[in-house]
Amino acid sequence: MGFVRLLVIFFLWKGVLVAPKDYTLTAPWNVTAQEGLCVLIPCQFTYEHTGEAAVTSRGYWFVQQYRENKAVASNDERKDIFEEARGRFKLVGDVRRRDCSLSISDVRRWDGRNYYFKYEHNDYTTTEYSYIHYIVPVTVVVLQDTPEISLPDQVIEGEIVTVECTAPGRCSGTAPEITWSPDPEFKYNQSSYNTYNLDGTRTYTSTITFRAAMEHNNKRLSCTAYFPAVKKYTTSSVSLTVEHMKSPNWLLLVIIGGVVLAGLSLLAWLMISKGRRSMNETSIDTTVHSTYQELQGRQQDIYCELMRDRN
Repeated sequence: MGFVRLLVIFFLWKGVLVAPKDYTLTAPWNVTAQEGLCVLIPCQFTYEHTGEAAVTSRGYWFVQQYRENKAVASNDERKDIFEEARGRFKLVGDVRRRDCSLSISDVRRWDGRNYYFKYEHNDYTTTEYSYIHYIVPVTVVVLQDTPEISLPDQVIEGEIVTVECTAPGRCSGTAPEITWSPDPEFKYNQSSYNTYNLDGTRTYTSTITFRAAMEHNNKRLSCTAYFPAVKKYTTSSVSLTVEHMKSPNWLLLVIIGGVVLAGLSLLAWLMISKGRRSMNETSIDTTVHSTYQELQGRQQDIYCELMRDRN
């Protein structure tokens, strides 16, 4: 995004075109906004005044093609505001600190215009500056961004799964409505929340929670964000991959005199202590039987325990 580093406001003085170096404005060359979302236009300006601006500093954003009888945003409560812009266009910058940043929420087609900034302050006399030689063009395009769906790294049969859907845009305007459209096999619980961001905007998220089953494998989950202020919606879909529940792997540790002698693969628990054997499963492989017979013949204390292999 290009920026103009120096904007000079020209004016006539004694018939000569003068370019005062004290009047500058920094802002994007152009701005593209999507219908239904929000946009923040950063803006900084300077003017011929030393020190901090007066308490009565006022700022105005105007549409280029109209006269200055109506603004789209201002910190002057007396100023008439376009009905189409009221409540959506906000001068969020502190003009006393030379910040003319403008935000637009619930973007709609009407907003696709050229804008300029005007500054006014009152110390002992009222001084006004219209930055009409620098225009900020706003282009409005159709809603293109889609919701972001977040899935766990693994979805395993029998486990509780939570899936998140976050609506596009970080906005301060009308909240979007988020809905899910899963296949009929899904039985889920849904909840929603929004996050406050440092810049005053909000992020809107919806979650669904369900117990994964193999019948969910390759099924689609769709999430739709509807923006009621402009009656626009956008949808994302994902396909679930459900993995079978893994059979547990067991490891038999044979310990004699504090030394691990062997690690044997097993399908059941085995406990051997001084010639006594205790089992809670009947399926024990041939290797374990032969190992047990060998260990029984020894004269040392023997301790064998079957442990779950976590790998």
